Amino acid sequence: MKPEEANLYHALEQPVYYESARQLLSPQYQTFYRNYAYNIRPANDDRPYFFDFFKWSSLPHMIRTMPRRWLPFSEWGYLVLVATLLQAVLASALFILLPLWIARPVRAVRSRKLPALVYFLLLGLAYMFLEMGFIQKMTLLIGHPVFGVAVTLVGFLLFSGCGSALSARLSRLAKTPNGIIWLAVSAIVIIGLIEITLLAFSFDLLVGFSRPIRILLGLGLTAPLAFFMGMPFPTGLKILHARATPLVPWAWGVNGFASVTGAVLGTFLAISLGFTTLAFIALACYFLAAAISKQICP
Repeated sequence: MKPEEANLYHALEQPVYYESARQLLSPQYQTFYRNYAYNIRPANDDRPYFFDFFKWSSLPHMIRTMPRRWLPFSEWGYLVLVATLLQAVLASALFILLPLWIARPVRAVRSRKLPALVYFLLLGLAYMFLEMGFIQKMTLLIGHPVFGVAVTLVGFLLFSGCGSALSARLSRLAKTPNGIIWLAVSAIVIIGLIEITLLAFSFDLLVGFSRPIRILLGLGLTAPLAFFMGMPFPTGLKILHARATPLVPWAWGVNGFASVTGAVLGTFLAISLGFTTLAFIALACYFLAAAISKQICP
């Protein structure tokens, strides 16, 4: 197509469509993606959001140039997600954390409050991030969203419960009270990295099996990871119960706060960064939680 053949049926001041298509087909297409007002990069399995075209950097320009009409030209769903996240944070802090913060038994504890807060906050966020990432991966693997959600929830809840039930027995392998936490977190990080790599490089092979086999494969992938994910939380509660009993309900509240906000925050991060990056963030949260656990139980 020649330049003079453009802009005949859609009469604009400049042949915008022609110039945009020409830049997309040129070696400088990455520069066009970066400078364009919307996010028009192709979607992929790691970031499968075909409706995600919002850019924070474009929002001030839209508000400035279209003061009363900018909202229809932005991504409503993305902005609603941000508003939902803020609402979840405020509501959770008000109804979960505030009553615990002003409670006399909690205020009477002079030490371990901040490490306990961060520890159980990180555990709640990490668990939700991994669960949401695996829902997407299992949906792609099994080929149906209902089966993907069902396999992920069954696998995580069932095997996390098994890990929680056996955490006391496995604690005999550790020499220190927080040794079981390091053992569990080390297993989570190693298994998580192996499964992320497996799903990245062997996915085409796995989807070739029949659906019943893929469902079993999904459970097999979630089982070992979820088993060890069930250990840090009850182990931390046991440590608090022995050394700072009034913090136990507070720890439950903080973890509940993280679970509520983590679901929305996980969606936000998955849209912005992708599910693989979300999984890495979850593994980093588990590692930080293990590092902080030493301050709860020196």
